[in-house]
Amino acid sequence: TDYDGDALTYEWKVTAPGTPARVFRTPSPVVTFDKPAVYTATLTVTDAKGLKNSQTLRIVAGNEPPVVTLALDG
Repeated sequence: TDYDGDALTYEWKVTAPGTPARVFRTPSPVVTFDKPAVYTATLTVTDAKGLKNSQTLRIVAGNEPPVVTLALDG
């Protein structure tokens, strides 16, 4: 949300060591991680006046099976 009501543009840049960066220009892209790695996703939001802000998220993708914990209350 832009408090001035300006239109916003979005750029997601997803990187991992040894792989080319992938760039998405939608607010909520769907990204598939095909290989186990530690990825960095950086979102940069820019308003119509050129002001921008960025935030980074670390994503760990792997092939480990999920761990299920079941608690039964008697």
